[in-house]
Amino acid sequence: VLSVTQLPSGGVTVSWPLIPYVLLSSPSLTNPAWTPVINGITQTADKNVYTISAPAGAQFFKLVYP
Repeated sequence: VLSVTQLPSGGVTVSWPLIPYVLLSSPSLTNPAWTPVINGITQTADKNVYTISAPAGAQFFKLVYP
């Protein structure tokens, strides 16, 4: 259900259906420090959408059901 799309600008759009999942992010998968993404999420049509500009480094995402 999680969709990640790279934008021509180098940014990334993360989207998922309008169901009560929480988006988490971490800069590493070696020792992940998952933190909730709470700002910048919008609703478009039938999806939640989170768009970030070109990240300075790696960024990993996952969805969890509360």
